[in-house]
Amino acid sequence: MKFDDFWQKIYRNLRVKKDFTTLYRETRFSAHSENNNIIITLKKNEQRNLSRENFKEIWNAAAKLPKYERYRPGNYSKITFSSSYAVTLLKHYLQVK
Repeated sequence: MKFDDFWQKIYRNLRVKKDFTTLYRETRFSAHSENNNIIITLKKNEQRNLSRENFKEIWNAAAKLPKYERYRPGNYSKITFSSSYAVTLLKHYLQVK
């Protein structure tokens, strides 16, 4: 899958807020799309934005990693403070047909 196809898939699918759980710490969060960003809402109503550019950087970094390393948030911590949430969404939407 190419990045533009992935972005369209995730952005369209998250027009309505959906709930997720992070892969490693099992932290609950919700996500929705708005203004070319993915808005992450944590349990205390704290929000974080993941822009298209953030996801593209993560996508490009993931492409360079071995498969077993792609879904480890620590590999993207220099790209975004919200790597746990980004990796969860990345894995979820790459597995959904």
